[in-house]
Amino acid sequence: IDIPLKQIGNSIKYNKLFDKSKAINIFKNGVLELLETSNKLGVELYIENNVLSQTNFNNYHSQNPFLFTSSETISDILVDGVKPLLDFAHLKVSCKVLNLDLKEEVNKLIDKTDYIHLSDNNGHNDQNKRINLSSDIFKLLSKSNLNNKVITLEVYDSLDAIKDSVDNLEAHIK
Repeated sequence: IDIPLKQIGNSIKYNKLFDKSKAINIFKNGVLELLETSNKLGVELYIENNVLSQTNFNNYHSQNPFLFTSSETISDILVDGVKPLLDFAHLKVSCKVLNLDLKEEVNKLIDKTDYIHLSDNNGHNDQNKRINLSSDIFKLLSKSNLNNKVITLEVYDSLDAIKDSVDNLEAHIK
């Protein structure tokens, strides 16, 4: 689908889906153009996993209109020279909606990347909440090797919540 900018991160109104093979080819061609530029600039190119909310799944009559919402579709979008950026909170929501096992999905994806976005949510929406020691996300992180990974906290909360998340992560990584 071609999402209007104002709908990104919100409820996306139903539009007819493009032919999947054609959409993937268009996407990959765009990625190849970006890769050419990123190589010239000496920067790495990452593709972040998408988030499929229950609302958008319902809007699309129980169809997944997005690419890369799970490990199953990662091969659809990756081209040589591009790595996945794994957003744990996106994956948590998508797994709940698609009835996938979050632990299995993390295990399939964690070693394919060196760049992670971290925050937590209620499993229904991408809320960018703090990482608590009791959260599902932290339980998965505590079993994952995060050494040599770039971690970006995507916590849209108070400074105290961000500091708390950092402290929890540092305790795990050390």
